[in-house]
Amino acid sequence: MSSLTLIGAHRAVSSLLETRPKSWDVVRFKGLFDRLDRRNSDLSYEMLSLRSTGEVVARAEMGGRQEPDESSLPRYLVAEIDDLVVNPMWLIGGGIGVSRRAGAVSPDYRVFRSRGALLPRFIHYLLRSQPYLDQYLLYTRAQTTFDRRVQQPDLDNLPIPVPPLEEQWAIADYLDRATARIDTLIEEQQRLIEMLRERRHSLVDGVFGGHVPNVRLQNACIDVVQERAPRNCSVAQRQDLGWSSGHGPLARSTARYYRGSR
Repeated sequence: MSSLTLIGAHRAVSSLLETRPKSWDVVRFKGLFDRLDRRNSDLSYEMLSLRSTGEVVARAEMGGRQEPDESSLPRYLVAEIDDLVVNPMWLIGGGIGVSRRAGAVSPDYRVFRSRGALLPRFIHYLLRSQPYLDQYLLYTRAQTTFDRRVQQPDLDNLPIPVPPLEEQWAIADYLDRATARIDTLIEEQQRLIEMLRERRHSLVDGVFGGHVPNVRLQNACIDVVQERAPRNCSVAQRQDLGWSSGHGPLARSTARYYRGSR
């Protein structure tokens, strides 16, 4: 580990590396991955894109993106299932992930394949964890499009903890289950939010959108007026004014207001 710290600044991941179990090795990125340069020269692969969530998806699913120049399509890089796809200009925003589908990605991306010491699912979680996102930021020079690009020499020297394969399986399985549960909860919350939004709209429409005077709203207004009636008013005075019966001048004016606002 001491020799690794001499190459570049690794402050963001140093705590993770220093507290790792003794059974975990530490190896530089370039010792664990091969960079691939296979091109989609025959245009046989579907076009893919990398989301900031780490998902590699069909480019058509992204929507609203400018179509690439047809002359550049043969230069697109081929990524197979379990290859690591990196967007060096957006690593700080999560532009890294293991692909679950085969296809062709932008020639501005980089595609890597594990030499076998790291499981693809473990790689995906590890290199998208917060210490590594913070580390990518340390490699950038500024926040302009060009200067935020992570240079390959920096990525090559990135120190990676390497647990035994059985531990990688266990960690990846645990994270798969835990994140799946969280994703399910998020989906349920989103459905609940949509239901509540629909309920809110229906309540507002029920008050203001109909052509029949809303009795519930009128009664609610009368209830408010009753609460604000002077405490020394007699029952007869309340009835005369419509505070208790709902049929006095105040209640009638309230009803006229809602009839007139239809």
